[in-house]
Amino acid sequence: MGLFVSDAEVISLGSAIIMTTFPFYWLYAFVETYAGASRGVGNTRVPMCVILVCFACMRLALLYLTPLGTWGVAGIACVYPLTWACAALSLAIYYFKVIHPRMHSLQDNPHPRKTSVDYDVGAAGHHPLSGAREGGEGARG
Repeated sequence: MGLFVSDAEVISLGSAIIMTTFPFYWLYAFVETYAGASRGVGNTRVPMCVILVCFACMRLALLYLTPLGTWGVAGIACVYPLTWACAALSLAIYYFKVIHPRMHSLQDNPHPRKTSVDYDVGAAGHHPLSGAREGGEGARG
């Protein structure tokens, strides 16, 4: 801790914060994993809202309600793991209730989008994607 600051009191407070938050830092990995999985399938709003509510609103409310004189810096540092746990739990519930079942339904039907066979052949007998005529001649025109 003395790399950037030489004040003993600052180093002591920083060490207390690290000792309080570091054992729970693994919770943050779950937040990023579940949020990333949700974003990866195209759903970006839910993780954004969960993280915003837990990391901004809930954290600010807890910091406002935490008396500095009673619990000290370690008590304030406990707010971070609490909000990590809340976000991880919320995102895990969302993942297993919404995202995970959708992924398993894709295993049953791996190509839910229309395939080239599902499109109507145009009035001139051409396939709209390949330009091939109906009947597989492969002629363009």
